[in-house]
Amino acid sequence: MKERRKREGQRQPKKRAIEVRIISAQDLEDVKLIGKMRCYAVLYIDPEHKASTRIDENGGINPFWNELLVLQADDELLSQNMAAVNVDIYARGHMRDKLVGTSRILISQVLKGGDAANLYDNPIGCMPVLVRRPSGRPQGILNIWIPPAGKFLLRRSSLSFSRVDCDEQDNVKERENGLKSEAGGRARADEHSPQDVIVNGYH
Repeated sequence: MKERRKREGQRQPKKRAIEVRIISAQDLEDVKLIGKMRCYAVLYIDPEHKASTRIDENGGINPFWNELLVLQADDELLSQNMAAVNVDIYARGHMRDKLVGTSRILISQVLKGGDAANLYDNPIGCMPVLVRRPSGRPQGILNIWIPPAGKFLLRRSSLSFSRVDCDEQDNVKERENGLKSEAGGRARADEHSPQDVIVNGYH
C-alpha cells in the first residue's frame, strides 16, 4: 500500500509558479452599448488554474490594473512549444460578462531562465502585445510584463507601473525602429513586430 502511494506521488507533475505583472490595456473595442465598460482580465497557462484582476471601474476602453498575478502550470506543459500565457479581457455586464478580446504570449518567447536575483538576467519592463477580438481582428494593446526568470527580482510591493511608463517605453521603441528604418531601409516595426510573433505564435 505504501509503495503504491509512493508511486502515485511520483507520477504527479511538478508545478511551477510564474509571476506576471498585468499593467493596462488601451484602445479596446467598446462592447457596451450604454455607459462605460468595466473591464477585468483572466490569465492562465493551464485552463484549470486561472487568476483574475480586479474590475477597472474608470478606464473604459483603456483599463488600468497594475496587478501582479501568480499563474500555476506543470513543467510538462511549460516545456511544450505552444504553451502560452493567455489573457482574456472581459467587460462586466448586468446579465453576463462579455469577452472584449484575447492576447496570447508564448512561454518560449519570454521565459529565458537565469538568476531571478540578477537584474541583468531578470530585467523589469513593459511589453505591448496585440489584443484580438473573438473574430481574430486586432483591436487594442495589452501592456504586460513576464520576467525572464519567471519571478520578479524586487519585492512585489515595490513593483509599480503607470501609463506614462508604458508610453515612454513605446516611444523609445518607436524612435529605435525609426532609426533602423532610415539606416537600412527596413519596414517599420509596427508592420511586423516581435509582439506579432509572440501573439500569433505561427511566424
